[in-house]
Amino acid sequence: MPRRFRIVDWILLIVILFAVYTILNYDGDGSQESTSLGAVRPSWNKEDIREMCQFLEQEVTGEEGDQWVKFQKVNDEIGCLPHRDVDRKAFVAYKELAESDELLAFLKVDPRLNEFPRVPEDAKCISGMLTAEGALQHLKLGRYFRHRYERTQLFSAVTDVITSKYNRTVQSALAFSTEFLYKQRTLLAPIQIKASNFSYHCLDDYCACKQHKAIRKMYEKEHLQEFYHMKSDSVADEEKKLLSFSEFSSSFDPFQMIDVGLGRFICRRKTLPCHENECLTFDSFNKMINLTTLRGSRMFDDRIGVARRLQSIEAYTILTYLRDSVAKIRKFPHSNYVQIFSGHDVTVGPILRVLGVPFVDPPHYTSRIVFEIYEHSDEGIFIRLLYNGRNRTYDVRFCHGDNLKYGMCKASAFEHFAKDGLFKLAGVSEFKELCYTPPPYTFRFFVEMNWAARGALATRLGNKIWFTKKSGEEPEEPKKEEVIVRSMEEDAKDEDGWWAELKEFCGAHAIECSAFALFLFFCIFCVFNAFGFIGSNDLSLRSEHYKQFVANLCQFPENRDLKGSEGQTTHPNATLISLLAVVRHGDRYEVQKENTTGCQELNEQESQEFEQYLTAAKRIDLTKILSMTPELEKLQKLPDREVCEAKALTPRGAIQEFALGKYLFEKYKNTKLFNTSQSAINISIIATQMQRTVASGVALLGGILDQNGTKFTTPITFKSGLVGCTDAECDCDENFGIMYDLVGKEREGLFRLEASSHLRRLAEAIVENNTIGMEEPSVDPNQILDYLVAGLVCQREPLPCPDERHCVSYPFIGELIEYSVKLSKNMFELDMGIEKQYRRNEKEVQLFSSHDHVIVSVLRVLTLSGNYSEFQVYTARLVFEIYETTDGSRLFRVLYNGEDATSSVKFCEQLEYGLCSVAQLQKFIAKDIFGIAGFKSFNDTCYSNF
Repeated sequence: MPRRFRIVDWILLIVILFAVYTILNYDGDGSQESTSLGAVRPSWNKEDIREMCQFLEQEVTGEEGDQWVKFQKVNDEIGCLPHRDVDRKAFVAYKELAESDELLAFLKVDPRLNEFPRVPEDAKCISGMLTAEGALQHLKLGRYFRHRYERTQLFSAVTDVITSKYNRTVQSALAFSTEFLYKQRTLLAPIQIKASNFSYHCLDDYCACKQHKAIRKMYEKEHLQEFYHMKSDSVADEEKKLLSFSEFSSSFDPFQMIDVGLGRFICRRKTLPCHENECLTFDSFNKMINLTTLRGSRMFDDRIGVARRLQSIEAYTILTYLRDSVAKIRKFPHSNYVQIFSGHDVTVGPILRVLGVPFVDPPHYTSRIVFEIYEHSDEGIFIRLLYNGRNRTYDVRFCHGDNLKYGMCKASAFEHFAKDGLFKLAGVSEFKELCYTPPPYTFRFFVEMNWAARGALATRLGNKIWFTKKSGEEPEEPKKEEVIVRSMEEDAKDEDGWWAELKEFCGAHAIECSAFALFLFFCIFCVFNAFGFIGSNDLSLRSEHYKQFVANLCQFPENRDLKGSEGQTTHPNATLISLLAVVRHGDRYEVQKENTTGCQELNEQESQEFEQYLTAAKRIDLTKILSMTPELEKLQKLPDREVCEAKALTPRGAIQEFALGKYLFEKYKNTKLFNTSQSAINISIIATQMQRTVASGVALLGGILDQNGTKFTTPITFKSGLVGCTDAECDCDENFGIMYDLVGKEREGLFRLEASSHLRRLAEAIVENNTIGMEEPSVDPNQILDYLVAGLVCQREPLPCPDERHCVSYPFIGELIEYSVKLSKNMFELDMGIEKQYRRNEKEVQLFSSHDHVIVSVLRVLTLSGNYSEFQVYTARLVFEIYETTDGSRLFRVLYNGEDATSSVKFCEQLEYGLCSVAQLQKFIAKDIFGIAGFKSFNDTCYSNF
């Protein structure tokens, strides 16, 4: 590769697929075919089938460690104990780490995954569960990946981890992420592992296929029939020998035989069974693997049954996510992104099959597919495909000729295939047709047949699986009394209709029919419950939840809950000497509010509190003790109940800040900092050049000073700073507006690309119809939220509903806020001023009356978490407390809305009684902070590209 080719300036490692190999009877993860169309069909030529197990002592060369095995009727208390003593000790250490508070805080799971244990049993074999060795192999592989990518900038990326809803895949995702991601937690935000409703990892409406399970069942029947058609005399002999052993008597498909052999004997390091001078050998399973590999390839290549359609459905989601990621890279260069899918063999196989990459079927327990995206300085974007650690880009059906270069494939070729080529391969024109058009014969015809006709067809498909229950007898001797449907000639007519057929079937299968009846009753109950006929339904509960959620943003008196741990430390020798509080402004009027009378209606409690504030301001002579710059002096300091302006602070906003000021004084009044018996407090305020932040700063100060005996230095300095900076060395006001506009445009672009379809459609409809009266229509979610929350909800106005299609609801607002948490990180926007405070000896209280985006920017830059919404509650606060010890060292503490966040500060690796060294903060602000944005200094950060 030429040196100019650089990986992870914005490398995209889009898919790391855990092949967690499993088969659930007939409906589980299933046997899955995977080969290439028109390629040389692969074969299994290994003499030692134990390679399928991927034991821990094997060297990791790229294979990931998925060691779970599906058991049937397993009751083994120690059979899954790790083989080596060193591995048993390693698992104990992993289990302790997995249950630690720090890891639980970093690797969270979707609430739908809470029912699954995070760690497998150390020795006991449990059906469908990862084994202890499997967890260790994922750790080993995660460590391997971390070492392979640690020299890149991949770990500064936004990371998604998605898993299917099975014990083994959840445990696999957690084990792998522990080594690959958690060990790099200083560079990453905490991660929530998402749950997928499908085995093929579809998270969006456009790839959901309700017919998927039905098509897969049809495929499995065809799969078995093809086995009977293809097996040679040699394979038939091996089949007969396997079925003669009780452990294999219920295994009809070779995938099941392989699974039982691996899960019960080979991968458990047990001797294969013998009886009557006949023993099973590795060769028995080698023949089966070779046949299943050829079978899957033939069914796909020759368009047998629904094979090609099913695997196109199952590959579509991952390939579409890959295409979308390339589109994001084109639109937003230099963005790092990692997406990890923890899945099954039915996740890996279809992708390889449709791309034309030959492989052994079934894949071994540790198979994976990795897509890497590279940027060439002159020739654009390329993709490299790796399967089990080897570059298989050369095998991709459309990666040849001009599309293949440097051992990689042009990204445009992948994009074209995901958009059109995949559908042409399946013989359709779009995904809807691929999923919803009934398959020929095997799906539509079978569904439309009556019970008796199905029985006749089932006889022809293979009576072994339909009509017998194996108990050691030979497969040629089915028990006729166990037929599940009555015998009938192929051309017989149904004289009595479907009701008679159903009664006859249920007479022979009372348990199955009773279970179905209960299920049907439960479905009816769910429908009635969902529409509110039986108590409160989910829709009303969801709406009420979001209504309360949104109301909390407004901080109405009934929602106000000021509490926290400000001013509290367990350090025996530390004294609070300085304080910096960054506070969001209070409630404000909407953007289009015009001068009028009777602007805001206050309830009785709010009216009383507002009068108290005005009285306190007059008593303190608040507006005269402030030394303001000329541009701030002309702004209104106290809100007026009768006259209002757009975006101005409301009376409710003033009492919110006033209440917060009183609260902060109560928390700090007993500290040495606020002991003014010998020296006064030096208070200074910074606000942006907007009336709402200036008036908020005045009200906040009024709450602090509205106490008897408080001494403070006068006049109180009140300066302006767009993002908190008041010095020439950090002045970036000229370009900040430009950068803020660019961030807004990026937010709008990401919303169009990433938001769910229903959320995006409603937002676009609201903007298009100007439902909320926006001055400049935009689908920037933050702007929409600003109009809705500040202009309507917080003014106690009803939500608009011009017609049934475009009604704004509380669930919509709540989902929009939740989405904003997922948006990409902003650049650092605040010169905190805290680095100056630790140099001073006087008592210092610095207040910064600011905006929500400033608070969230500080949080994102300082802490390990990126999960902060840019839409903060009114009067949200970020407090920095500076302490000094008896030996002269200085420490600091960070609190967000009253909760201690010091332990999440990325450079505070060692805390002293919960406090972090100011020296570490000084180093971070002097150098490391600019590296987050890819620059070396403040000037570079502010003025580059402008």
